[in-house]
Amino acid sequence: TVSLEQPETLIEFAAENATWFVDRSLVAHTDYFVPLMKAEEALLARHGVDKDQIEHIPLVTEADPEFRDPTESKAALGVEGQQVVTAFGWVRESKGYDRVVEVLNRLPDDVVFVVAGGTRTDKQAAYLNDLRGLVERRGLDDRVVFTGYVGRDEHPTIMSATDAMVFPYRDNRASDALARALSY
Repeated sequence: TVSLEQPETLIEFAAENATWFVDRSLVAHTDYFVPLMKAEEALLARHGVDKDQIEHIPLVTEADPEFRDPTESKAALGVEGQQVVTAFGWVRESKGYDRVVEVLNRLPDDVVFVVAGGTRTDKQAAYLNDLRGLVERRGLDDRVVFTGYVGRDEHPTIMSATDAMVFPYRDNRASDALARALSY
């Protein structure tokens, strides 16, 4: 209960509701929300977002992933007979894919690095171009495969071809790529 006679209740109320105006603005100017947690879905509903504007996609592992033959999956990626190290998901600097390229020449010659993902922004596209340049400068063109965007129907092939999945992230955030990898 907020009371003028108890100023600490006003301060507490203000602190708990400090983002109310920003939240209301986001709700009013956004057409669709994809929360990763049930708590976020409930918060959106409390702010008046219609159920039809919310699609909760849980950030969890798949209960029943589709395993494919590893040899056939590697052939589909053009890396037959190789040991496949994969980085999966949107290509952006915070994912640290360049870190893998930097050490790839220290790994056995039969190890290839598959960058399984595309870009969505100009900044991500610039990082991808820088990454391709690094691969070329290091003479690793034959050991790095860039798949581009990987749709959900392609996830089983990528995952089944992979011998080791890497996450050289520079930051700590929710990762659908990690959840997918854990499924396999």
